[in-house]
Amino acid sequence: MAAADQRGHERADRMVAAYLAKMGIDTGLLSLARSVKFEDIHILTREEIARFGLDRRELVETPWRFESNGLNVVKKIAIVRAPGEATFRLLQWRVACFGANRFALDFQRPAPANANFSSVSIAGTDAKPVYFVYPPVKVQSLEQWGLWTPRATLQSLLDRPQIEFTEMSPAADGHRVPQTIRLSNDGLSGALESLLVSCPPAKDPAAQTTRSGETAAK
Repeated sequence: MAAADQRGHERADRMVAAYLAKMGIDTGLLSLARSVKFEDIHILTREEIARFGLDRRELVETPWRFESNGLNVVKKIAIVRAPGEATFRLLQWRVACFGANRFALDFQRPAPANANFSSVSIAGTDAKPVYFVYPPVKVQSLEQWGLWTPRATLQSLLDRPQIEFTEMSPAADGHRVPQTIRLSNDGLSGALESLLVSCPPAKDPAAQTTRSGETAAK
């Protein structure tokens, strides 16, 4: 019975290996699966997913989504690997509303080893880039870049199917090397509508003038 059970496992492994080969998936995935104990679990990293051929894309992104968790934001996440790099980076963008015409856009990334004179910008495919404020805020191993933008600028990004996001980093020879990725605007329209509903109400100019006059009189 033990010998028959062993032959059954070997036959099953051959069938799975043949299926993976037909699907263009590296059989290393099967070797990894064999190494995981029945009572354990192994979550594939993005590097393993690409290496085994499950998903070879160098850029994977979520649509823009509205989130209400303390601060109402429109959020997008991307996992990207530049040519020649071994690992993927997790990037995040968020849009928050602080008034009918006052929006904050921030970008978060792992802090690079050498970030001197680096810059970050975003633009529509045929529009002038908008630069994030330098220097970024650093929290542990992360960098957070931010900028304030009026609704018109945000709308100009919304009106295009894609936006271009560029990171400019210093090279060893002193020159700055751009790294540009194109991000889909999928979901941005509906997410911004939800965000606009949650924006703080605009202040009444007349009321502000009255309060200012009262203060001056006192």
